[in-house]
Amino acid sequence: MKQFIITVILLACLAPLLNGQTTWHVATNGIDTNTGLDWSSPYLTISQAVQKATSGDMILVSNGVYETSNHIAFYNAVHLHSVNGPEVTTVSGAGNHRIFQIVAGQEASISGFTITNGYTTGNQVGAGLHIGAGVVSNCVITGNINSGNGGGVYLGDGLITHCRIYGNSGSTGGGIYSLGGRVSHCHFEQNTGNYGSGIALLNDAVGLYDSVLSYNQASGGGGGIYINNSTSMVYNCQVYSNTVTGIRGGGIYVNNSAALLENIAVFGNRTESDDGINYNGGGGIWCSAPSGKKVVIRNALIYNNYSHESGGGIFSYNSSMIESSTIVSNYAAFNSGKIYGGGGGIGMYNQTSSTNMVRNCIIQFNACA
Repeated sequence: MKQFIITVILLACLAPLLNGQTTWHVATNGIDTNTGLDWSSPYLTISQAVQKATSGDMILVSNGVYETSNHIAFYNAVHLHSVNGPEVTTVSGAGNHRIFQIVAGQEASISGFTITNGYTTGNQVGAGLHIGAGVVSNCVITGNINSGNGGGVYLGDGLITHCRIYGNSGSTGGGIYSLGGRVSHCHFEQNTGNYGSGIALLNDAVGLYDSVLSYNQASGGGGGIYINNSTSMVYNCQVYSNTVTGIRGGGIYVNNSAALLENIAVFGNRTESDDGINYNGGGGIWCSAPSGKKVVIRNALIYNNYSHESGGGIFSYNSSMIESSTIVSNYAAFNSGKIYGGGGGIGMYNQTSSTNMVRNCIIQFNACA
């Protein structure tokens, strides 16, 4: 029996080799004319290993800083991993190009890197990474800039998980611009942009789970999160100390979306200006839904948020359901010239065809002045 168990273990270890899979090696003391097949003959560049690898292959990268000369595209289901994690393994875009791209349909993976200094402009979404499929995990994504959308990451499909995303900048989605896929167990911090400085969820984006968004700053709306024309879900997240220098959604800005915000804590966020339209604000959350739909806010803790206009905690423009939530100690800077100004805890504006509803909530110690 013992011999049988050992044989099974050996076969399991050899399975990648029996299936023709190869492990490639990259190190800062390597040369791209090496074989790349072991640590005694590693490649120098990640791009060389990616070009050589085929689907199912593993690429291992040793400690060091790897500056790319062009973006690295994955056309196969290749698995790129650092040996010792993002603290000691950095990939830089040299400030003039995107760093990584996983082509749609390829279940590749990237894990264990600091990904920094990527740069794109205009419609080239995703300065750090352009993810069409696959998995990105255990990465630090920082210092990437896009004058268009997606400073850190563009996510079309796939999964981004257990990553720290900070100090990136993009017009919409300073940290992540997502049109699909799922983001979980990530920390967004000090990202900047116009809308959704932490993350922007649009169209078919599945949602954001078990994540923290803090100290991000937007000029338009959605200091932490921006949801637009989407049915995305935000679940079990903390959204705190985010700022909008503009008018809507210091923490979260939900626009024309049937979104679900559940098991969330939204606190210490703020909006800092108004534009005289009378239904702006939402220090914690600003939300609106399309005709016949609702934004649902459930099991939420909304506290210590500030709005320069209306709705210190939440401002609902139309058709929201706020239930089983605690909304306390929020503040709205009421302006007597605003017809809809005020609402320290909740401010609401009902269009003719819409309804707002609040049920089973604790609303206490809010103020406007």
